[in-house]
Amino acid sequence: MDINKQQSKAIGQQELDFEKADDIACDECGKRDFIIKYQLKRFSAFLSPSGNEMIVPMQVFSCSSCGHINSEFLVS
Repeated sequence: MDINKQQSKAIGQQELDFEKADDIACDECGKRDFIIKYQLKRFSAFLSPSGNEMIVPMQVFSCSSCGHINSEFLVS
């Protein structure tokens, strides 16, 4: 089984044709390779379910060439 078939099976057991999917490019430099980075979010004790201040890591994708993070990858 080729890698695209393995990927499509891993996503909800649906058949996805990656050849028909649109590529996502960096909004700044146009490159299509991304790396995983983390941003940290701080929740005050008032907003936290535990009642204590929390710092939570949030995974984002950053351009591997210029480091830019597309706005579509950010939680607002």
